[in-house]
Amino acid sequence: LNAAWKSSTYLWQDQSRDSTLTVSKTGDYKVTVTNKCEVDSAKINIIIQDTLYPDLGKDTAMCAGDRLVFILNYPGAAYTWFNGWSSNTNLVTQPGIYWVEVSNRCGTQSDTIKVDTLHPANINLGKDTATCSHLPLQLNAGAKDTKQTNLSWFWPHNGSRDSSLVVNASGTFTVEVTDQCGTQTHSITVYQLNAPNLQLKDTSICKGDSIRLSVNVDSAKIRWSTGDTVAAVWIKDFKTYGVGAVNRCGSDSVKFKVAELLPPKFELPTDTILCNNTSWNVELTQPQSTYLWGNGQTDSKMQINQEGSYAVTITNACGIDNGAVQVKYLNTPVATVSLSLNGKYCPGSPLTLSGSSINKDDTYFWNTVDSSQSILVKKAGTYTLIVSNFCGGDTTTVTPNYYPIKAAFALNQAEHDSPFELEATNQSEGAVDYVWLLDSNKVASTLNLRQRIIAYGKHSISLIASDEFGCADTALDTVQVFRNRNIPPLLCDFRVDPNPAKDYFVIAASNNDKQVRQVKIFNDIGQEVISTDVSHWKENPFYFEYRLNNLPSGTYLIGLYCEDETKYRRVVIAR
Repeated sequence: LNAAWKSSTYLWQDQSRDSTLTVSKTGDYKVTVTNKCEVDSAKINIIIQDTLYPDLGKDTAMCAGDRLVFILNYPGAAYTWFNGWSSNTNLVTQPGIYWVEVSNRCGTQSDTIKVDTLHPANINLGKDTATCSHLPLQLNAGAKDTKQTNLSWFWPHNGSRDSSLVVNASGTFTVEVTDQCGTQTHSITVYQLNAPNLQLKDTSICKGDSIRLSVNVDSAKIRWSTGDTVAAVWIKDFKTYGVGAVNRCGSDSVKFKVAELLPPKFELPTDTILCNNTSWNVELTQPQSTYLWGNGQTDSKMQINQEGSYAVTITNACGIDNGAVQVKYLNTPVATVSLSLNGKYCPGSPLTLSGSSINKDDTYFWNTVDSSQSILVKKAGTYTLIVSNFCGGDTTTVTPNYYPIKAAFALNQAEHDSPFELEATNQSEGAVDYVWLLDSNKVASTLNLRQRIIAYGKHSISLIASDEFGCADTALDTVQVFRNRNIPPLLCDFRVDPNPAKDYFVIAASNNDKQVRQVKIFNDIGQEVISTDVSHWKENPFYFEYRLNNLPSGTYLIGLYCEDETKYRRVVIAR
């Protein structure tokens, strides 16, 4: 912009003071020019125009009945539309290809847009269908047109808003699908088809009769073992049959037996015993039968709770039978025992235990294995009586009033080599005096027994225990004495144990009591220091124990003098 004037000054609205101003954008521009004669000003509006590129937007689609408005706003521009309009707006109501030209001093440019028809969502639930009951059916209401957006679904029957639905029941199912063009409704009817499930069971008919059997399955092909392919057949022969059915959901088959239905036949006990006024439930189940009891009852069961005669008649299509039963009642036994004589007695005194019950013909059994009503006992203990009859039994016990004395002992061992050092520990009860017997010979009157047994073989041990009332009891046991394998087997040979000896030594030989005559002991210079006559001993085998009371330490020679020979052994005494 040039405002040059002679001998003047300049002031533009942006405060610049040159005579010229360069502008590059649209706007109002003002300059004031001053010289000595006058002040003047001027304004000018400058419009800066660019090349225009109109934009109608991207290609789009519209629903039937919709209107599409184009609006352009370019200052200083002229418009030429596809339909000759020259305004900055235009309106279309149907699909097509539309264009516009926009012109200014910088040139003319154009834009084109394609408008398609926006069809409703392509939803298809399919035709009404049948599905297998064990296979759920998925209904898909999703749009097959990929241009559709902003779709929503609603299934009224359950409120679901998913595009698909799984159904497992028969019925009509509806979906409401909403898109840019509105809401459309689709429905489908679903029928669930069951796989065959054959339920024929064994049956029976009278001889000469026939029976009609049928199966009911959905859309199935049927075949009987008779060759029939219909749903129902007549059968009269007694044998095993079969039927099969198949449809698109599965198959099934079943075998069943047709047997002869026999006339009723049953038996009741001649006499029946009921216990303690309890009830008896009689059940007389007969196939395909009716029942008539003497009291008018028509059930197959009868509850009997009193004595009397009960009759019943049973009837079915093939015949009739009847019977009767006599019912009696019996009480469960109650066992009691009486004791005589009264008082307190020594074990061994005979006492009578007498049993009784509330019924006349009950049976008796004692723990003594007696089966009589009364028994005779002679020793202390608990006696048990069991009284029984058809209804059960009862048990009672009695303890006779014997003095509580009992002989008992325990052995340290039951068998050993000779010599047998026997120890018996008294375990008696109620006793104050004791007598011990070895092979029926009294050997002690002490509480416990210590006894050396030399002779081979089995020996009896007896303990007689007595109390202050004169009552006694006896306990018995046996021990076994074996030949000592360490004793030399020769007639006059012997062993000395221990050797060396400290307090004693023992001479053991296998000789019997008639062979050994003397035992002599000599010191180390051959002097006889001990001489013992043992010819009167009754040891068998020979057993001699010598306590070393007077012999000093040293070496000694022991001689065993037998009837026909003499044997010597050396022994060392070390104190």
